[in-house]
Amino acid sequence: MEKYEGTITVEFEDIPPVRLQTITPKPNLNLLKRLALATKRRFFTLRHDWLLKVDNVSYNERLNGTIKIPALDANGKEIAFDGASVPLPWLVSLLTIGILRPLGVMLTASVVHDYAYMYGHIQKEDGTVVEIERHIADQLFKDIIATVNKLPGVGYIAWFFVRIGWLFVKYNNKPRGGKPPYDEYFLFSALLAFIIAIGMTFSFDILLTVLVAIYVVFFVLSIFVNRRTLVEDSGSAST
Repeated sequence: MEKYEGTITVEFEDIPPVRLQTITPKPNLNLLKRLALATKRRFFTLRHDWLLKVDNVSYNERLNGTIKIPALDANGKEIAFDGASVPLPWLVSLLTIGILRPLGVMLTASVVHDYAYMYGHIQKEDGTVVEIERHIADQLFKDIIATVNKLPGVGYIAWFFVRIGWLFVKYNNKPRGGKPPYDEYFLFSALLAFIIAIGMTFSFDILLTVLVAIYVVFFVLSIFVNRRTLVEDSGSAST
């Protein structure tokens, strides 16, 4: 049993046992439709029920204990997950150099988050059903990322994008719900206003060049870090 201490306490024996659902190629489609198919959300199912134990969840103590994410619904049908419910996940993944992607560091948290979004509750190992509001599911999502991956900044950014999706993504098959993210929308609007103001002051060409340059630096840096990590991992494996 792996145990992670951080914002909360998280324990599980293995990562979610996912089975990807492939998208069948359709060669007769035109270019626009093929591009649309390529950017379509990828879904996955669980090979079997997955257990995750959480503790020290102060904002909803009923969540503390072993959470059970079932592979099948009440009708015996496989439950389809899509990872974190962020708007335009392909764009978010691109802008964050792949850090925020459904099957990346957000996987463990996103399985719990997806289930809560589909049913409006969390199921415990003993069969107890814990009803939770949308903003509580979002908070748990952030805390699992911050605790398991030791990346509180990434957890906050992922949470922020999830909260921004309040207007577009349903919760328990209902629009919106829970605590409205007024503060998050204000911050998002302020950031957009700041970018526009900078663009008007220094011209959008300069702003775009600076942003692209920053992105390229981080992208190249991520390549070197990945290569170094691969070398270190292969060296450890050979000893």
